Amino acid sequence: MSRLYGALESEKAELAVAASDGQSHPVIGLWSVRLREQLRHALVVEDIRKIDRWTARFKLATVSWPTTPLDPFFNANTMDDIAKAERLAALDAGLG
Repeated sequence: MSRLYGALESEKAELAVAASDGQSHPVIGLWSVRLREQLRHALVVEDIRKIDRWTARFKLATVSWPTTPLDPFFNANTMDDIAKAERLAALDAGLG
């Protein structure tokens, strides 16, 4: 969290988000609660469902995380991804 806050302050941004392996992870970040009504309006009135469309409206600080030894924001969307996640979990637990 301190890295996100530092970027928010140093870049004088309104939002700070995490990134890894060249991909932004906008739901992992710092968002000021003063933006809550704008977010509500985007969701309810504008029917925006892609968070990148909303965050693009603001000055955004992006903080990259290393992906070695593994990507802290690994996302399992497919059966292959789930199998990879299980292998990683087994290694982390000392089972692999």
